Amino acid sequence: MAGKKDVYRVVLCASRRTDLVRWYPEVIIKALEARYPPARVHSIVLLTKFPAAILAEPLRSMLARYDQCTAQVTITGWGGTEIEPAVPPAEKSLAVLPELLRFLGHPGRLKVRIDPLLRLADGRDNLAAAAAIMIAAAGHGVREFVTSIVTPYPKIFPRLAAAGLALAPWSPEERQEIVAGLSNLAARLGVHLAGCCLPELPRSACIDGFALQATHPRRLPCRTDHPPGQRAECGCTHSIDLGWYASHPCLSGCLYCYANPVRWAGGRGPRSVTR
Repeated sequence: MAGKKDVYRVVLCASRRTDLVRWYPEVIIKALEARYPPARVHSIVLLTKFPAAILAEPLRSMLARYDQCTAQVTITGWGGTEIEPAVPPAEKSLAVLPELLRFLGHPGRLKVRIDPLLRLADGRDNLAAAAAIMIAAAGHGVREFVTSIVTPYPKIFPRLAAAGLALAPWSPEERQEIVAGLSNLAARLGVHLAGCCLPELPRSACIDGFALQATHPRRLPCRTDHPPGQRAECGCTHSIDLGWYASHPCLSGCLYCYANPVRWAGGRGPRSVTR
């Protein structure tokens, strides 16, 4: 007899491992056509720094066939800089949010992720940008926000050094001030702010089975168990990810990425995959 988990429709993620929406939309389309017809799928969760790519054809028409699509759009304020060389600037992504909300059909189906927050040794940070992004997105109707402070994975240090950059970590006291400031801003705006593996804030989830059930147009159930292999601090529930690090290397070039992004050479385009 099949277990209860086997009877649920699947939750698809595209993707926590790479920006499939922007760089590999054909991978999403082919997977949906070949393996995941609408009758098998509870929700499709899209994670991207390129919200306009969700609305581009033919991906948009394919997604429209499914009961529920949700999106988590990352806007950090570093877009278009040497930190995120191929990512659009914040104002360009923010301008797409009203149309994206209309396409998704429910305000609870969109999160804006202002992540990561980081400070460079040259004094630059994205704290002011984070506040401005939250204000602008809230003005467009976004009610769910996520943030985190950059994790200093060993592999990011040589990437930053190659660009003549270095991190300047915040002290515990500074972290508390940062989180308190953004939390107070969220309260004034009447929005919800969570943290990705950030203990100072309520725990977030890129894949939130409970929220997906609540916003599903037919209130269908889905799996809400914590998948094996995830960090204990991670609030994500079970999903099937359509992307993979090695076969779908991200072309956005973000220097702080924990994966294996393609290195951008002076704005001239992708040069090689960094490990």
